[in-house]
Amino acid sequence: MRTLLILVAASLSTIALAQEHSEGPEAQNSSISSLTGRDIEGLQNGRGMGAGRVAELNGYPGPRHVLELANELELSDEQIEATQLIFAEMRSAAVATGAEIIEAERSLDELFAAHDADPESVQTALTQIGLMRARLRFVHIEAHMKMREVLTDDQIEAYGLHRSDGPGHGQGQRHGQGQGQGQGNRQHRPQTGQE
Repeated sequence: MRTLLILVAASLSTIALAQEHSEGPEAQNSSISSLTGRDIEGLQNGRGMGAGRVAELNGYPGPRHVLELANELELSDEQIEATQLIFAEMRSAAVATGAEIIEAERSLDELFAAHDADPESVQTALTQIGLMRARLRFVHIEAHMKMREVLTDDQIEAYGLHRSDGPGHGQGQRHGQGQGQGQGNRQHRPQTGQE
């Protein structure tokens, strides 16, 4: 019986260790406990890492993906230029904010490493990090919102089809709604003259 208990305990320890390192080598290579190597790389490069998902899934195209689909969407030169500008502004702001987040996470990590963590200092640090992350998320979402002013309704619909599994799954389709529902105000969006 004792042997069985030891085997069960060893198995549970192995499972716990595997779960702890389930994010792969990038988690172990990070110098900041709360960020994986992939997180740091994403923050340093201004990647969205899902920050704009709410916009993307509700009919607000992302500038990077619009540029990737420029031929399929038949973008005009003016639309390409406007999209490149939106992307560049987003990336610049995201990289700057990402650097702030990395430093704030490093400070939080150092607070714990030095065993100086107390409720007040941790709450202050977490509040600052939360505000920075909200600002980063807004940078990405705002770029998605700007894209609706650059693209035509038809291009937005085509974008949704290219970025989804087909009709009924694209942008402008709210979760759980069939085709033709949840279209938001796309049909009523003012035209920009860049069609």
